[in-house]
Amino acid sequence: MLTGKLINLSFNPEWMKNMKVFQKTVSVQTHEPNEFIQITSEVQKVVSESKVKSGIAFVNALHTTAALIIQENDSRIHDDL
Repeated sequence: MLTGKLINLSFNPEWMKNMKVFQKTVSVQTHEPNEFIQITSEVQKVVSESKVKSGIAFVNALHTTAALIIQENDSRIHDDL
């Protein structure tokens, strides 16, 4: 418990003032109830398009029934799942 202390919750560090943010939506069409779709090349295109030299690519699935799995492209994984 904190008593008698003022906490500053603002978050604006100096290094963030020049941070570049790039956002793009990429749609993927599925045809089966369970599918593995390779999106690496799409992600690479978007990162290249962003012109960001160093950073993090955040990729997520925005649908409640979709999942994003980061997996080595090994054909045996299809048998397991």
